[in-house]
Amino acid sequence: MNPQFPGNSAVASKEEMDIQIADGKAKEEDRFIMPSALILDPFDEETIKDEAGNILTAPSDGVTGVYRKIDTHAVGTTYDNPFLPDYTSLLFDSTAKAGEQGMFFDYPNLPDDLKIAGLRVFTAALSYPGPLVSPQDRFDNVSQCEQVDPCNEEGQRRLGEGPKDKSKKGVCAFFYASGASWDSPSMHKPSEMEGGELKDYCKSKGEAQKLNDITGTYDLSGEMTYGNVGLRFWGPTYFHNPAGPLGSVPPLDEILHLTFTTGVLQPSKDESASDLIPDKRINISKLEHKINLTDTTLEMPRLCDNSVKNRLIRGEYYSTWKYLAPLLVKDEEGKIPAGCPEAGNSFTGGSAFIRGRPLDQETGIMTLVGGAKFSSSDNLTFAFKDVILFIVFNGWVCDPAGSESEFEGARCFDREYNDRDGASGITIMK
Repeated sequence: MNPQFPGNSAVASKEEMDIQIADGKAKEEDRFIMPSALILDPFDEETIKDEAGNILTAPSDGVTGVYRKIDTHAVGTTYDNPFLPDYTSLLFDSTAKAGEQGMFFDYPNLPDDLKIAGLRVFTAALSYPGPLVSPQDRFDNVSQCEQVDPCNEEGQRRLGEGPKDKSKKGVCAFFYASGASWDSPSMHKPSEMEGGELKDYCKSKGEAQKLNDITGTYDLSGEMTYGNVGLRFWGPTYFHNPAGPLGSVPPLDEILHLTFTTGVLQPSKDESASDLIPDKRINISKLEHKINLTDTTLEMPRLCDNSVKNRLIRGEYYSTWKYLAPLLVKDEEGKIPAGCPEAGNSFTGGSAFIRGRPLDQETGIMTLVGGAKFSSSDNLTFAFKDVILFIVFNGWVCDPAGSESEFEGARCFDREYNDRDGASGITIMK
């Protein structure tokens, strides 16, 4: 929700990606998905351990779900497989020695030589040539831009100056995203927490972080809450590099404090409940936990101004706010739909809560949402400084012991969209 250019940045749905590939604007490797490890224990009867053998949850302790840590950091490796982004650490590597394989270490039906890359989020708006050029001059997919070593000064410089080969449209920017429990040593400096050891990714290139898995709750209604999460965004962008338009600025490096929920993102009313908005930078009194659609009386930027009929696909304009359409609600109970007013709907705008989607027991589809706010650090440019953001993870829970005919079993580890992956997405074309 940047004041200068508020809007949505989303992974294209399967329908949209099919069109882009057919039109030559994307390649098959642009379909890559990012699996993660989620373990559900609704009856609170299991003992769940991490790879080192430490007990994360025991029977009757109130913890009914574990989301394994996501350790994404910069490495010097380039990969032959196009579905493994270069310079990105692996979340799982079946060829590594026991105890160091990663998040799927105890999962059944793992394909031989399986490698899963870290959570590296492509951001077209902050890639070269930047967010303020016309949509025709930007690119939507990684295959259209040059990937550079994020720890190489020359690579960083190219994010601000453009590619050496001028026949290429631009240079890709990514958020290297790591998620873990807020109390993880690698999420804090020594001055912030005893045992803290937050390190610069480039100075500790290739070195695993000390992160703890995330524990939370899940019940058979499909509701999930994972609280006290630390989410680290790191990486050079168009603005954050030695040759950016705003001067020499270090790569983005920010740790956000948030809770992910399948429910409505709102202040907790019950002290015994999880704090759904743990980030104290968010000013609840100013309704910063809500999304401002059209309300001119609020200080937050308005989403609808630039998100109606703003995406051209095969000659027709679509509204990117609809990536959030099933998730916007007027009321705290999450029952009254909200959205941007435009032809064909009866929405009145105003402001809205954002909600997730509880796990559907038949399809496995779910959505986790969270909100946070970037700090006032002088190392942040106007693109991020004091900016509120809402993070949405769409996906589905795949049973690694399930049937491959239903895209489960070994198919849970597919690196590219399959039909079930596509069903969990939200498209702006419907």
